[in-house]
Amino acid sequence: MADVRVPVGVCGLPVAEATATVTDPWRAVVRATLATLIASPRFNHMAGDAWFYEGLFHVAAKVFAETLYQQPWVRAQAPLGDRKALYRHLAARQLIVTAGTQRIWSCYVSDNPAIHPRYVSALKIASTVAAGLVPCPAFPGRLWPANGPDHREPSPTAPSA
Repeated sequence: MADVRVPVGVCGLPVAEATATVTDPWRAVVRATLATLIASPRFNHMAGDAWFYEGLFHVAAKVFAETLYQQPWVRAQAPLGDRKALYRHLAARQLIVTAGTQRIWSCYVSDNPAIHPRYVSALKIASTVAAGLVPCPAFPGRLWPANGPDHREPSPTAPSA
């Protein structure tokens, strides 16, 4: 496999190991896909497709899969089937964070408590894949589980606790 190169200078800062050869080609394409989403002007915005929150990169699952499928190396591989098959494949390689069989995280994203949050089906990228990518800065809003103890959408008019 040819080297998959990740953009250097994401957010204008040097990226450690950005052009290093990676032995697992899947890790390399996942990292390159993440770097593409980080380089987007929509990164770390409520309406965006990727966020750095509490030390992890979260990505909108569908957009991540569509962007990953655009990588030439991935297109040259045997088809994986639907996106869920891709997510199972990434989980088996420990490229995404899972909780048991849960690969997709249903969550809300908000950077403005005065408006309703956005519902997102997200993937959490494993820190070993994202090591060295510079998020600068972290998402200023909040991501929270759609089915956790704080699962209900906050009312835009309700006072915060």
